[in-house]
Amino acid sequence: AIQMTGASTTVEISRNRLFDSRSQLVLIQDAIGPIDHLNVADNLLAGAGAVAMQIQGATRAMVRSNTIWGGKDGGLWLRAGYLRGAVSVVPTDTVVTNNVTTTMRMMEGATAAAAAGNVVLCPAKYSGVTVPAGAACVVDPRFVDPATKRYALAADSPARALGTSLW
Repeated sequence: AIQMTGASTTVEISRNRLFDSRSQLVLIQDAIGPIDHLNVADNLLAGAGAVAMQIQGATRAMVRSNTIWGGKDGGLWLRAGYLRGAVSVVPTDTVVTNNVTTTMRMMEGATAAAAAGNVVLCPAKYSGVTVPAGAACVVDPRFVDPATKRYALAADSPARALGTSLW
């Protein structure tokens, strides 16, 4: 649905409702050049045929208050960037807060500078996936009605009390 391949600065991806893709719903990668100062906020992504959101090689990224659910390969992946001149950007300054996501993985040395208030699905469904720092796991986040694409948290959702005011 949304793909950014690089050479971009100060980009905002917000308030989108993206559903049912054969692959990713949001793919951000530094394939043709650097990506810096990215804000991904308040999006609803559900039903990806691969990982729902992949951010690769972006520096100074903020990923906050998104619902990322139902990706075949998981919810959110943060990864190292493409090799350019034998050097790859490995983001360590990403801020990840208040997301509800099937999984959250930091890969290839990419890390979050701050992570808090995130909620992930308890890892039984995804073998080899752990609950990352800055996240709590729930067996069921209790969405209002995912069958009709209503992914708001129900009043009795266990995820409601797990958010943070950080950032």
